[in-house]
Amino acid sequence: MEGSIPQGKAIWDPETVDLFCDLCIRMHDKRNRHFQEIEDNLDVFAYEEHQLEDNVEEDEASLSQEMVEVSMATKMANVEKAEELLEKLCSASWDAAVQGGVFNIYEHDI
Repeated sequence: MEGSIPQGKAIWDPETVDLFCDLCIRMHDKRNRHFQEIEDNLDVFAYEEHQLEDNVEEDEASLSQEMVEVSMATKMANVEKAEELLEKLCSASWDAAVQGGVFNIYEHDI
């Protein structure tokens, strides 16, 4: 029975040990590269998601500012209309003062 391969037991000669160690190292390296790739993809995804959130916040702020400017532009009068309104108010208050006799009080005091 010399020279025959024993049944149920592995033969661990130096070549078999080297082959087994090489396979283990390769499998471990492949698994590490796979997990590193997944981690890198998650990092990229998290970065992109953060950038999208920042862009949305900037867009909302910009849109809000534009809405304020449009609102102000539609509600605010230009200088000519403001002067016209002041003249109407002055005229109406002058007429009311004259009709109410406000100026008569001052004439009596003089």
